[in-house]
Amino acid sequence: MRLILARHGNTFAPSDKVVWAGQTNDLPLVEAGLKQAQIAAKYLLEQAVKPQAIYCSPLQRTGKFADILADVLKYPGKPIVDARLNEIDYGQWTGLSDQEVIDQFGADELKQWNEFSRWPKNGNWGDSESKITADVQSFASELQNNYASDDTIIAVTSNGRLRYFLTLIDNEFESRRTNKSLKVKTGNICELQCTNGKFQLNYWDKNPIQ
Repeated sequence: MRLILARHGNTFAPSDKVVWAGQTNDLPLVEAGLKQAQIAAKYLLEQAVKPQAIYCSPLQRTGKFADILADVLKYPGKPIVDARLNEIDYGQWTGLSDQEVIDQFGADELKQWNEFSRWPKNGNWGDSESKITADVQSFASELQNNYASDDTIIAVTSNGRLRYFLTLIDNEFESRRTNKSLKVKTGNICELQCTNGKFQLNYWDKNPIQ
């Protein structure tokens, strides 16, 4: 089974204040984000991707991105909404700029998350790292049970959640923590392959226009 993961496109225009957007502030895609979805869809079409299923989180930014993929790839039906793909609840960080997070919670807290995905001690984030990891593993296990070994599945999610799909691969998450390469840019895609119940990484944070 091939699992293609996409991070939704931009939710901020150049003139907008960029803030932390978790599962509790449901921002729409801006024009650039819609274009990113078209670019990703065109790339997947050129790669002859024919998904057996397309999933997204309950957030409109992932739903719209998934809708565009479905339309371009001529996927019959609507993307399947799954809460296990929802973005992290950033608690009191939600709606703050990076500088405001630094001012209220400290520069080290921000650095530890941005560079190493270490959950902050302050800010009252929802759920927990273990809950997010369990959700990802549950979602992946369900895909393995429901689809054939040669099927392709697409899942559209957000940056905080997305990186935890690396926990499906032995040592990959911790390795990328060390070299600070967990993050996926907006509109970029990743691909995992599951063979005989074991996941491996084909690529991570791929820009579909390159």
